[in-house]
Amino acid sequence: MSENIIAQRYANALSKTIDDNDALDGALKELKAFSEAYSTNAELRMALTNPSITAKTRKQVFEAILALDESDTLGKRTIQVLFQRRRLDIIATVAHEFQRIVDTRLKRVVGYMTCSATLSSDQEMKIQESLSRYAGKQVQLDTQINPDILGGIVVRLGDTIIDGSLRTRLAQLKQALLAEENGSNENSGH
Repeated sequence: MSENIIAQRYANALSKTIDDNDALDGALKELKAFSEAYSTNAELRMALTNPSITAKTRKQVFEAILALDESDTLGKRTIQVLFQRRRLDIIATVAHEFQRIVDTRLKRVVGYMTCSATLSSDQEMKIQESLSRYAGKQVQLDTQINPDILGGIVVRLGDTIIDGSLRTRLAQLKQALLAEENGSNENSGH
């Protein structure tokens, strides 16, 4: 069975046990935080998965990590199940699938915005509100800076790309001028 299908099953099972929207977000934060730590820390991965380390020691390390946050939540229980079933290798995929489920249930979408320079929080909030009205869903912006776009912004919402960058507008202007020039040359007999 593929990793995605297995991860979808874990994510679906977790989502079906949570009715409260705040608890959904809490479980998502836990999954993402553990996933981030697990994927970026080779020593942690080694301590939790290396068969040369005794199962008892691996379990103690795992429990010590989870004990850092004393709450007993469904997100933590899902991580525990993944550990017990030796499935921590799919934690990032489970977190991704759970993110998708939570976004659907909460009617929100992540928009990826690229700007040429840092925007003020007020500018970013206005863009976020406009995109939410456009999408009919709550939009959460993931903003990145790329000076190569020269000015303006580029936003990706799902399959839709809204390109208001200066670079694209200049390219469009160039195409229009070339087309006009070529049309003039054809009409003048050149």
